[in-house]
Formats: sequence, C-alpha cells, structure tokens
Amino acid sequence: MQWDSAAAQVIKDITENKNTKYRASIQLGVSVRTIERRVAKFMEKGQECFIHGNTGNQPANKRDLEKIASIIEENSLDGANFREISRILNTYFHITISDSTLRRYYYGKGVLSPKCKRSTRRAMVKKLKQQQKDSKLSLESAVTLSALKQEEQLSYWKHPTKPRSAMFGQRIEMDASSYHWIKGMGKMTLHVAIDDATGYLVGLWLEEEETLHGYYQLLEQILSQHGIPLEIRTDKRTVFTYNHKGKANPEKDTMTQFAYACSKLGIGLQCNSDPDFKPKVERANQTLQGILPFRFGMEGITTAQEANTYLKEVFIPLFNAEFGYTYDIVKGNKQYVKSAFIDCSQEQIRTNLVVLSERVINQGTTISVDKQYYELHNEHGKRVAIAPKSRVTLARVLDGTLYAISPKGQWFFTHPVPTRYEHNPDAIVEPVKKPKTPHTPAPGHPWSYKSQMKFRESDALMKKLKPLYTDYPEHRLT
Repeated sequence: MQWDSAAAQVIKDITENKNTKYRASIQLGVSVRTIERRVAKFMEKGQECFIHGNTGNQPANKRDLEKIASIIEENSLDGANFREISRILNTYFHITISDSTLRRYYYGKGVLSPKCKRSTRRAMVKKLKQQQKDSKLSLESAVTLSALKQEEQLSYWKHPTKPRSAMFGQRIEMDASSYHWIKGMGKMTLHVAIDDATGYLVGLWLEEEETLHGYYQLLEQILSQHGIPLEIRTDKRTVFTYNHKGKANPEKDTMTQFAYACSKLGIGLQCNSDPDFKPKVERANQTLQGILPFRFGMEGITTAQEANTYLKEVFIPLFNAEFGYTYDIVKGNKQYVKSAFIDCSQEQIRTNLVVLSERVINQGTTISVDKQYYELHNEHGKRVAIAPKSRVTLARVLDGTLYAISPKGQWFFTHPVPTRYEHNPDAIVEPVKKPKTPHTPAPGHPWSYKSQMKFRESDALMKKLKPLYTDYPEHRLT
C-alpha cells in the first residue's frame, strides 16, 4: 500500500497511545503484523520510514527513448513496424524494449506504424485535426495528416479470412513480390511459397525478375526439406499456365515446363488471377516487405546470392518460429496439424526440375548451347555419334548440368568441346592496341581542305557568306 500522510498519522497515533494496532489494521486494510513492523520502523527511523527507498532514483527498467530513436534513425529503421523494430533492437543491439513502448513514444510524436489498425489511424486523424484547428500543427504532422486523408479516400485492399487447410502440405501458395529488397539494388523479385495450414514459409528465393528458375528453386526447397505436396496455388503467369487467346481448349493448349514437372511429381496445380484465391501468400508478401529490407541492411547483405543464403539458413527458421503454428486448441486440448507430404528422393528432384529445349545435331555430331559446342557421351563415357540434322531434347538441371535426350528416350551426358587455346595456352596473344591517328583526306578528295577552298571561291552563295565565316588555320592547308 501507499504510505501517505493519512496512513502515517495512524501509525503515529499508535505510538502515542491514541490508537490500537487492531483498529489501525482495519483502518488501513492490512494485517496486524504489517502494522507492528511499521510501528517498529517508525520508532527506529521516525518520519523517514514512510519514504520509499527508491524515491528519487531512476527505475531499473527505464530506457533512454531519445537514444533508441537515434539508433533507429541511424540504421534507417523508420519504415519498419514497431514489433519488428523491437526484435531488431533486441537481436542486434541487445536492447530489450517492448513494441508498445515504442508505439506510445512515436504516437506522441505523430508517427504511426505502417501496420497499425484502422481505428488507430482514425484517432490520429482526429488528434491532428484538433491541432490544426488550434494552430499547433507542425510541418511534419501536416504531412502525416495529408497522407492519412489520402489513404482514407483510396482505402486499401483487404484479404478476407478463409478456413485453413486441414493438413500440412495440403495446399501450398506461391507468388512473387517486386520490391526494393536490397538497398542500392533497385527493384528485385522475391519468390515466396507458404503453407496454408501452418503458415510456415517453405521456400524463399530472390532474383532480379520473376522467372521459371526462381519457382523451380522454391519447388526444390519444398521437395528436399518436406516432400511432395498435394496442391500448389498460383496466379495465371505464363510460367504456370499457357492458353491460346480465345481458344481455351485443354486438349490443344501447351503444358508449361513448371506444370509438366508438377504433373510428373503428382502435384495438383491450380491457377487463378484473383488475389483472394491465395490470400495467405498475399499477406505474407506484405509482412516480408516490412521485415526483410531492414534485416538485409542489418546483416550487411548487398547481393542476391548473399540474400538467398541468409533466407534459407537463417530467416526461414526465424519466421516460422515467430509466425508459424503446428497445432490448434480444440476443446482445451492440443491438436497437432498432420502432414500430407510424400517423401521425395534427390533423383526425382534432379530428373523433374529441368528446363527442356530442342537442339539439332550439326555436321560435327555436336550441339550448340550458349555459343559453346558440346559432344554427347553415353553412360560408359564413350562419345556417341548421332546423324546430323537429328533433333534431341536438351535438359538443363537446376545446378546447370546439361543432358541430351534422343527421340528414343536415351539420355546422354554433354561435354564441352575444347577450344584450340585449351590445348595450347601459350597461343593466346594479347591484341596490341595501335594509337589512333587522325585521318586526312587526299588532296583530290571532295572533302579535302583544298577542294573546299576551291568550292568557296567559285560558288556564288559561298561568296556572299564569306564575311560570316572565319578562315581555317594555316596548318590545315594539306
């Protein structure tokens, strides 16, 4: 309890025999033993016994918010939500501070989190309008008020909540998000795969553009770490589905390479252009945009290769531990989410996640790929000669290895044909750069100096313009 002046007077009355300890315990609402201890302290220290020992001292858990705000500004964390800022401060600076404390501090300065609720935005608008009415609105607050008003007019897209899948791996949602993920690298594309039942990220891959290779990398992570899922949901990119315009006939349409790989693995591929068809990955894109750029900055990541290593080894486990859920509470009991994944071997991954293209055997019984000639070898390592103008299917595996498949279904290894310089490295001669010398036309050439002067002296128009131009220097008379 708080020992104010009234409570202190009750203790004094006991020492002066004006009150009893039993009556005092009723008046103050404490036990008799507490009254006895307080009377003993009063007899020993007097009035000082009612002053708390920490009076005038700083609380042990108090944080210097101005210093923390300067750290946030120095590390360009202003655009992150407060919960992520709290995690970053704890991870990288060993500063423990709650997101609610940061939220209150910045709310007092008129700064909102990018992920704050709509009610909080309305309250901020009301507060700033009152400051504007009282002529106390600062320039920064005026900018915030203008942005909030514009946001109210435009509104923003919300993905409605839908029932989750029953099993882990029953439905995987895939999408790509174009954003400034790495500072100074411009817009790049993050390929995302998330499980609908558990909210687990099952694959992340960063590239410059949205490509088949990026989605193959996602599928490779899923197959190697979890297994073969039951279904994948995506949008209608040409990577997943291809329809002739105005001729949506499944019998005539060409199956894309990604769809072909899914069909061979037994994965159902569902494509729809409606964002609500895959709301889980759409919300995950927004969450990742508020986390990853700041994590990359704190880790000093500057290339896509470093980012992909960090995503696979560090970030995905952190994200799943923070946002994933492996069980539900049903009638007070834990009900763990079961798995629908099927085991997948490395051989299946290697033979199915390939990019297929056609090549023609040339007169040297080789094929040309990316300005390099390749000869074909069988499984025993012997070179195979196939008739010129025959067509083979070239299969490029994820690791870059090339294989050739004959029309009869035979697989061949490819080996690059050595160039002449590989046999004799000393034959490589660095080209000698000759100094450039100005070219002077021959005397009889129409563009030579003498021809031009002769034209100027004979042409009537040039004679009239003679006062307007300056003669050439004497060293040009060649």
